[in-house]
Amino acid sequence: DCGSWQTIVAPPEHHGSLADESTAIVTEMLARARDAVAAARGAGDTDYLQVVQNWGAQAGARTDHLCLDFYDLPQIPHRIGEELGGAARYLIREGVCPYCRLVRDEVANRERVVWEDAASVCFAPYASRSPFELWVVPRHHEADFGRATDQQISSAGETLQKVLRLLSVLDGPPYNLVLHTAPLRERVDETYHWHWEIHPRLREIAGLELGTGLPVNPVSPEEAVEELLAAARRECCQ
Repeated sequence: DCGSWQTIVAPPEHHGSLADESTAIVTEMLARARDAVAAARGAGDTDYLQVVQNWGAQAGARTDHLCLDFYDLPQIPHRIGEELGGAARYLIREGVCPYCRLVRDEVANRERVVWEDAASVCFAPYASRSPFELWVVPRHHEADFGRATDQQISSAGETLQKVLRLLSVLDGPPYNLVLHTAPLRERVDETYHWHWEIHPRLREIAGLELGTGLPVNPVSPEEAVEELLAAARRECCQ
């Protein structure tokens, strides 16, 4: 089995990135993604459902119509497997979910936080792999995006819309939006924590990265957040 691919599309008049849409449309798209993840888990036919949005040709988009792509995968992706293993080891050693602690520490530190509300936090991860990489993480612990509450969906939708709009300071670059969620056939309730990752496509991948898998990021997360918050302040003053 080599898996399958599906696409969920927005209504016909919606063209553009999530930044150009209303919070209601973004939230509706995320709710449909949640329902698709829950349905895939219930069907039990696949190991992992990868949800992505590619915006712009450089990010692999095939159309400018707003859509989310769903990939049914017959195995757990290597990256997700690494995250699961690392989270399990951290839980054993520290007695807490690493993502819950990460959210707590980032909120306390404030240096890399772009946006937060009662249910979600958006920050640039300390070890960002690419310029202006951002994560949107729910405050409440939950491994499976298919079990996200309506409040979490609404919060994540508003947060994604706001922070993607802030990226207009970079002239609205192509980006990949990627969901990280629990595998469909494994129970990892305590160890994992669903989240969305935003990867603006601001530079080409070079030989060192292709040859070694080591990311090269010339922009520190602190610099990225400072620039985004400056853009937010300018927007508020207009």
